[in-house]
Formats: sequence, structure tokens, C-alpha cells
Amino acid sequence: MNKNIVSKSKIISLHSVDGEKQNGDFNSNILFNFTDIIKRHKNTLYLTISIQSAEIPYSFYNVSVIYNTIYYSVLGSFYTMNITPGNYTALSYITEFNNQFSLGGHGKTATLSISKTTGIFTLTPEDDTFTITIYNTITTAKRILGLGNDTTFSYNNGLGDNFDYPVNLLGVQKIKIFSEALSCDNLSSFHLGQNNMIDIVSVNASPFELINYANTNVKESHMKAIEVQQIDISLKDEYNNYINFNNIDWSISLVITEYLLGETIRPLGNFEEIYKNQQKLIFKDIKENKKIIKTEIKNNNVYLDKTLDFLSE
Repeated sequence: MNKNIVSKSKIISLHSVDGEKQNGDFNSNILFNFTDIIKRHKNTLYLTISIQSAEIPYSFYNVSVIYNTIYYSVLGSFYTMNITPGNYTALSYITEFNNQFSLGGHGKTATLSISKTTGIFTLTPEDDTFTITIYNTITTAKRILGLGNDTTFSYNNGLGDNFDYPVNLLGVQKIKIFSEALSCDNLSSFHLGQNNMIDIVSVNASPFELINYANTNVKESHMKAIEVQQIDISLKDEYNNYINFNNIDWSISLVITEYLLGETIRPLGNFEEIYKNQQKLIFKDIKENKKIIKTEIKNNNVYLDKTLDFLSE
């Protein structure tokens, strides 16, 4: 027979509550301790992985503990501001910032405001006796604030100074799904090369709703591994930081397909022809058996009942 490539698929349903949490209540790095999920067959050529579906809660915030810290100085002394994690609008963020700054321990106040035209924040110290410097490289909230560089904000005749870019409170827009065990040949601009990303899910829901993903195009990614014992799943944002799901669970269904070098199956053909061939084989067996019986009778003087004569005919 001619050799051919055949495939077999296995559906794997994962629920984060069933795995071992690797990053606590973030719930975005989970290890599932399966046993022998896929074992290499002697004819195995390669494996592919695809996400069949995913149900992920929009339980993360647009201001999370990863992006809420602001490092600044007042009158030469350094201070840290931690914006309380949550989902903010520009106006609610301004209220939180102003309150946090007034409680900073430096005895000064300042006003954060926003331009309705440009969407850019402005920071104004209460008077011209001090300035505020915010440090870009160590401030994790820099993208939210629109901070491009280390910036010093002065009173500036009561007008203050602007941040560099519009405020960004969009939060996570894409969820990147990674796995060491199921790593593929996929690429990302963050890594500028191959990595262990297996798929990307767009955030298509509002806060506190459910993000639904279905692989309608049946896309597959070529896996580097040819044997799988455990499955690790990591969910990260666009900047490759773990997403904080605030201890809310998610579900993902995977399909692993194994491609093997096999044999082609012959078509059944015409059933009448198959029946005739089977009859020929049966009659051949009967004829052979009759010969054996005749020989036994002749050599051993076996008595045969007359009613069974047809066996030796």
C-alpha cells in the first residue's frame, strides 16, 4: 500500500480552578498536571495546537497593580504614589490622583486636570513655591498618564504644565496565551522572534462581562514538542505582563492534532464483487476440508455414517 499522512485529534478542556496557581490571585499562570497527554508514536511526524474556544472574564482593571505607581519628587525629596486599582474614567482618575497627592506626606497640594480637546493631562502645583518632577523610567503608570520623559511641572502662572501624550485608560486590549509545553513557531513584535505564544484573544467585552473566543477559521500552529506531559498556560497583556484576573476563573478548550505517516485505506469497491470473492474463498476452504476427510477415512479405516457421506464427496 502507498504511505500517506493521517491525523488524529485530542480535545483538552482546561479550567483554571483545576490547576496549580503559579502567581496567586492573579490567576494568569496555571499549571495542569496531566499524565502522558501526547506520547510520541514511531510514525509521528509533528503536532499542531489550536484553541477551539475560550471563556475569559473581564475581571481585570484598566488601572492594575502593575500600572498604578507614580514616582515623583517635591522640593528635592522623593515620594511614591500608588493609585488604588480599579476601572477608571479620566475624571475619576483625576479625583484619585489629587487625593493621593494631597496625602503624600510633603504638605503640598496640586491639581491634575484634562483638556477636553486633546485628552492630555495637565498638572498644576498649588503655588509657585515648588515644582513636581515625575520620573518616566520607574513610573509604571506612565502610559496612563501620557508621560513620555522625566517631566517637571511648575505653577506656570496657574496654568501648570502638560503631559506629553493623551491619557490612556483603554486597559488590556489583547490577551496573549503562552505555554512552554505547547510552544509553537509563532512570532511577536515584543520578542522580535519565536516565542511560546500559542494564540491571541481580542478583548471583545465590557468590564465585568465575559470575553468569548471561538476558532471559526480552524487555525493551527505547529508545535515544537512531540511529547506533552504537563500543560502550563500563561495569560499576558500587550506588554507581556501577567494579567490580574482578581482570582476569577477562566476556561480554555484546546485541540492537539498528531500527524502520522500511515497507510492509505483501499476503497470498498463493488459489493457484488466482494460477495463473489468471499464465496470463492469459502468454496475453496470446503474443498480443502473434503480432501482431508477422505485421506483420514482411507488411512485410518474410519467409519462414516451414511448421512455424512456428502463430506467426502
